[in-house]
Amino acid sequence: MGPRQRILPAHELPDQQHPRRHGRGQHHPEPRGDRLQFPFRQRDHGRGLAAARACGPRPARPRLRAAVGRGRPALPHDAGRAGRRGAARDPLRDGRGRRAVHHGRHQRRPLHLAHLPAGHRVRPDQRQHPQDRRARPGRGPGAAEGHLPRRAGATGRAVKLITLVDELAAQLEAAGVSFGHGTTNAFDEAVWLVLWHLGLPLDELDAHAERELKPEEQHAARELLHRRIATRQPAAYLTREAWLQGVPFYVDERAIVPRSFIAELLADGTIDAWLSERTQKVLDLCTGNGSLAVLAAMAWPEITVDAADISAEALEVARINVGKHAMQERIRVVQSDGLSALPGPYDLVLCNPPYVNAGSMAVLPQEYRAEPALALAGGDDGMDFVRRLLRDVPSRMNPGAVLVLEIGNERDNFEAAFPGLEAVWLETSAGADQVLLLTREALPA
Repeated sequence: MGPRQRILPAHELPDQQHPRRHGRGQHHPEPRGDRLQFPFRQRDHGRGLAAARACGPRPARPRLRAAVGRGRPALPHDAGRAGRRGAARDPLRDGRGRRAVHHGRHQRRPLHLAHLPAGHRVRPDQRQHPQDRRARPGRGPGAAEGHLPRRAGATGRAVKLITLVDELAAQLEAAGVSFGHGTTNAFDEAVWLVLWHLGLPLDELDAHAERELKPEEQHAARELLHRRIATRQPAAYLTREAWLQGVPFYVDERAIVPRSFIAELLADGTIDAWLSERTQKVLDLCTGNGSLAVLAAMAWPEITVDAADISAEALEVARINVGKHAMQERIRVVQSDGLSALPGPYDLVLCNPPYVNAGSMAVLPQEYRAEPALALAGGDDGMDFVRRLLRDVPSRMNPGAVLVLEIGNERDNFEAAFPGLEAVWLETSAGADQVLLLTREALPA
């Protein structure tokens, strides 16, 4: 197009009928002068005015009309105004609320958008597509029609507790989080987070599954789940609570989340066969948050327990749990590097030491890396602490005493490091290769 040519509005085109021809005194303008009003290309000028009048209005030529439209946008564009930096953008590809041309029709009618400054609007008699008014900034989405179903968990609507649990479980699955700090799957973790937030017992899902949750209750539960996904912290660190054999314990980032399989053996009485009335003094070595010490004191009311750990921070958490369960008279909290500050002798030694081998430590999920590495890392084969323990513990054990030791998935490394030991492997929910028992007589002197 030439510098003096312009795009005419639709009602000035000779082959178009104005949509409001008979409204407000408007009329369809006829061609006047010695030229057609539409700027045809040079090869069409030779036909002359007489030929055009003889033929009458002809159908529009979309390809030619499109070529004209590419020459200059119908409205001045923000990026092309004086004083603005950067190249002008295509108005058809502009962001929400700035569409200056209705691109759903080949006629390219300019739009009169009210949010544009007065100097940059097109003439008010030009047609505006009503759907494009929705693109104006400052307007949010309208409410859905009443007959349309609301999605589960929609803001402002009560939903059932079980519906929210299913929704959050799906989000956990999609986010690819890891479990193992009290739960083993997304559904159980979602149940934990929702029931904990509502202050309901964690084992009473069925009793409350049909409860209607208010929007504010849903929001807080979702916020808790979003923190779980964003931080990759174990849920116990977010709730400051962990459960072991139905007993609640306080926990935070200063200690690992309690999950020892030894707790099962204390609760079901598996260890009782190796104990007697002479069993009076128990050691919980590597106690962490003190949960095994508390469970042992609950299982055997006549005993006293030393809860020992090298970490002063972990022992602060252990003292919280000793006080929480009113065990101050029966549980002594001791800081000790291994057995160095523990002369004994003991009738029962419980130990869930750091046993994760170096290869496994390198690929631990982020949830496990959120825990203190001191409580997990066991050296190249996971047996560094265990070697020290088996060397020193016989001198701290009474005759007939037993050691209950958890080694996780390191049975092969344990048997390779101590091929001559006669260990008794105890059955747990994870199998018969996680926890072993050694008597004082089976240990080297």
